[in-house]
Amino acid sequence: MSQNDSVDKKQEILAEINELRSEVGNNAKIGLRAQADIFEVLDKTIEDLHEDNSDLSLNQAGSKISMARKRASQAENQGRLLPWLPIGICFFLVGVLGLAAWAIISNKSTLFSDTTEWSMIILGAVLFGAVGSAADGLRELHTRIARQELDLNRVVWYLAHPVIGAVLGGILFLVVSAGLLALNRDAGSYNPALVYALAALAGFGQRQAIEYLRETLADMLRLKRDVTDEAG
Repeated sequence: MSQNDSVDKKQEILAEINELRSEVGNNAKIGLRAQADIFEVLDKTIEDLHEDNSDLSLNQAGSKISMARKRASQAENQGRLLPWLPIGICFFLVGVLGLAAWAIISNKSTLFSDTTEWSMIILGAVLFGAVGSAADGLRELHTRIARQELDLNRVVWYLAHPVIGAVLGGILFLVVSAGLLALNRDAGSYNPALVYALAALAGFGQRQAIEYLRETLADMLRLKRDVTDEAG
C-alpha cells in the first residue's frame, strides 16, 4: 500500500471511529459503563494510529473497530433479553445458596465435630463448594448486568457453576485425605473447618482449583513415570 493510500485509509478509519462514537453516545440502550468500555477501545485505536499508520496498524485498527461494534451490539441487545432471564438466574443461584446454607446450619453440630466421620466431611465439602460457586455466580451475574454483557449463550454456565463447585469441593476433600495437599505435619489429621473453607474457595475460584488439580495430576503421572523408568 502506497503512502497516499495509507493516509486515505487512516482518514477513513478515523471517520468511522468518530461515527461509531456518535452512534454509541446517542444510543440510550447502551449504559454509561458499556460506553466507557467502547470509548476506551476507540481512544486506544486512535492513539495507535497516530503513532503508526503502517499496513499492520491499519488492519489492527479495523479489527478493534469490529470488536467495539460487537460490544455495542451486545450492550444494546441485553435490553432486548426476556426480563425474567436475569431474575430467573438470580433466583436459581440464591436458591442453591439458601439450600446449601440451610443444610450446613441444620447439620453444623455434626459437620464441625472433632469426631466427624469422613462421609459427613465430604458432604460438608460438597455443600461449601456449592455455597462458594453460587456466591461466585451471583458476583458474575451482577458484573455482567452492570457491564451490559449478559449473553444467552452463557446461561448454561450459571446453571452448571454450582454443580461444578460442589464436585470440586468433594474432590478437594479427597485430595486432602490422600495427603496430596499438605495442611499440617500430620496429613491424616486436619480440622474439618479448614477443608470446608478450602472447598468454598474452590467453588468461588473454580478456574484456579481446576488448574491446581491438573498440576497435581500431572505431577503424580510424571512421578509414576519416573519411578517406572528407574525400575526398568
